[in-house]
Amino acid sequence: MSNEVKRGRPPKAETLPVRLNTAYWPLDGRGRQDEGSEIELPADEARGIVEKGLAVRNDAF
Repeated sequence: MSNEVKRGRPPKAETLPVRLNTAYWPLDGRGRQDEGSEIELPADEARGIVEKGLAVRNDAF
């Protein structure tokens, strides 16, 4: 393995699509999202709100 620094774009953060069961303010500061909105969130944030019942996954997993 090489210890070279890779140049170019940083890796894209994993996101997951969710459908909101209630209004929600995403942590990225984009503003309030209404109930029923279908949005993409960072994977950790998406998993957290799904576990709390605030949203459901909106993909074919």
